[in-house]
Amino acid sequence: MVLEDHLHGGERVFDIGTGSGILSIAAAKLGAGAVLAVDVDPVAVGVACQNVAYNGVAPRVEVREGDLLGGIEGRADVILANLTADIHLDFLPTVVEHIAGGGLIVASGIVADRQIEVEAVAAACGLHVDEVRRNAEWRCLQLTGPRASGSGPRSSGGG
Repeated sequence: MVLEDHLHGGERVFDIGTGSGILSIAAAKLGAGAVLAVDVDPVAVGVACQNVAYNGVAPRVEVREGDLLGGIEGRADVILANLTADIHLDFLPTVVEHIAGGGLIVASGIVADRQIEVEAVAAACGLHVDEVRRNAEWRCLQLTGPRASGSGPRSSGGG
């Protein structure tokens, strides 16, 4: 699982298009320090809230209704986005201002015949494709955000 490979504890995670909240719950259980789960569908938000509470991760997972990254302050170490290719094409250009330098973007929900198009938009935004995972016709792109320029190492302390 991508999250198991990349979460080491304390990360700030944005789960965009959270649906049932399963990825947010997994991130919290794998040690993420704070998770923001966002979905445009109020029914999905309600379900995600219930699942987060049931799984005992409510202290670290905030679920809210919203449209992609609109209205979100700050930057995440990891951004999860299980969206259709068409939505990724609009979403990826906004990611750069919300991802920490060198952070991970997991772009999933992409059908195989749209992979190259999504990769091209990611590259045009300064995102690097590190790995592509395949499951039948579905693709999951692991992208790295641009490195922060002119800054020293980031603190892993509280915040």
